Amino acid sequence: MMTRETVNELLKMKEKVRYLPGLRTFIGFKQGYVEFVRDDRFEGNPKMSFRKLFMLATDAIFSFSKFPLRLCLILGTTGTVVFYACRHLRAYCKSLRFCYNWLVFNFA
Repeated sequence: MMTRETVNELLKMKEKVRYLPGLRTFIGFKQGYVEFVRDDRFEGNPKMSFRKLFMLATDAIFSFSKFPLRLCLILGTTGTVVFYACRHLRAYCKSLRFCYNWLVFNFA
């Protein structure tokens, strides 16, 4: 249940991914809850498949968290450092091999 004021604020938001539990918290109105016991499904199958539930979970994580941005930043930075370290190590090994070959062929 939401007041008209809350619904109007939700409608003003230009979100493409409307994860409602996150948006409700984001707009900042006072919240409450109503406890109820849900009966087991009488017949039929759930409408939400595992794939749909997984996509809903990813929307919740990526829409309202700084964690994915930080993770991408850390992984990108780590990958760049490893790439440059391997590149310089390879160049160093090539230069050592050149020096070794030059010494062997010129002084042997």
